[in-house]
Amino acid sequence: MGGGVDAGGHAGDDGDALLREGAAEVVRDAFGLRGGVAALRVRDSLTGDFRGRMTTMRVKSLGFAEVKGTAILPRERIRVGPSGVAGDRRFAAVEAGGGAVLRTVRNPALLAVRARCDGSALELGFPDSSRVTQLLEVGRRWDADYWGRRLEVEELPGPASRALAGYLGQDCVLAGLVRPGGFVFGAPVSLWFASSLAELERRMGGPVDPRRFRLTVGVDDLTEPVDEETLVGSRLRIGEVDVLVEEWIGRCPVVNLHSEHPGGEADVLAVLADYRTREGKVCWGVAGRALNEGVVTVGDGVALI
Repeated sequence: MGGGVDAGGHAGDDGDALLREGAAEVVRDAFGLRGGVAALRVRDSLTGDFRGRMTTMRVKSLGFAEVKGTAILPRERIRVGPSGVAGDRRFAAVEAGGGAVLRTVRNPALLAVRARCDGSALELGFPDSSRVTQLLEVGRRWDADYWGRRLEVEELPGPASRALAGYLGQDCVLAGLVRPGGFVFGAPVSLWFASSLAELERRMGGPVDPRRFRLTVGVDDLTEPVDEETLVGSRLRIGEVDVLVEEWIGRCPVVNLHSEHPGGEADVLAVLADYRTREGKVCWGVAGRALNEGVVTVGDGVALI
């Protein structure tokens, strides 16, 4: 039968679909979740299967760094697409003369620099409260080494570039990526969860600032804790964006540092190693790729799909 009600009194295929969609609409209306923000698993009233699950998870914070390695600054809203977070880590300090991208773990002073860009100019703020701004005028191009990968970059000559070189004591220049994306080692959309942070704080015996992990999206899941162990291979809807979670994030000694105190003041890595070692790596947080383009805003719903 193509639809309606069959002889046994059960809805046919078309009728089933209409009833299921109707049930989903009722849930979306009741919770004000039109637009797919947070109603992501609705029980199928006919089969008992889960199409999705109601969630209380929300975007708690958004982190952003215009220049790779500099302080993670808060954002209220970001635009995300398959190539990553628009504008995030679009610039980096690169060895002068066509060299490699500077590594934060070897240049921890970068963590105390605050970078802001308005689309036409880049401003760097330094720990002594000085600020230097330069227009986004590009110079020569070359392929820079980034952890064994070649990325095409273009030099950004100017006063901010020179100020950063002097501050770091390095012969380096600011450079930007030629193609969309960012100077990101793994999958470009990274997430941390409040329940994971709470467990780490319990083990550390005090508060831990999540900015030290340098991740994009902080998720408040305290009323509905998520087990990060199960997320790889899953899909999350975050605001308008669907994200495929691809990997746990391996951590390096940078997590022991903090933008306000770049000398290092907590052995976070050692504590994580006691309970968060996966496939030979110390891990915290997960990362994935956006399957579509959209906007993510603080307060948006987050859920499995």
